[in-house]
Amino acid sequence: MLFRSRAEIHLAFEKVLQTAIKINELDRAKLLEPAAERMIRDRVAVLTYEPALPWGGPAERKLAAELRKLAASKLQEWAGRVLSLAEAYGATSGWYYELKITEQRRDKLQVELRDAEGTEQTLFLRLALKGTPSRVAPFRVQPYYVLVKPDAAGTGWCG
Repeated sequence: MLFRSRAEIHLAFEKVLQTAIKINELDRAKLLEPAAERMIRDRVAVLTYEPALPWGGPAERKLAAELRKLAASKLQEWAGRVLSLAEAYGATSGWYYELKITEQRRDKLQVELRDAEGTEQTLFLRLALKGTPSRVAPFRVQPYYVLVKPDAAGTGWCG
């Protein structure tokens, strides 16, 4: 076995780090064949895709139920506010929605968050800071095929 001192290992590791390809240079490094790089890039695009609008489903119904429970127990003094947000989330069921909040309301909620007492108040205020759900469209798009590239060579389906 080859034993090295801590200092030698440290120097060797620093040398590896200094000669490594920087993350922003990785795309230009061309480590793989163009076809392989394109396939990897296309798959990353599919895996990291985020829908433009959230869709109201089981998670929103569960959140609305939890908010109603909080309004009836630990956040009774804020029941009106909590129930209002619960109703807004409950109304998103089966709809695409967007979260809306005015700058004035955001500022007010941030001040309240700094002075919040207890976990429940903090969680409610953080949720409220994201905005109030506003319904946009009463349908859901479920694609069966995903267009990865606009040219015929880059199309495919996810399965």
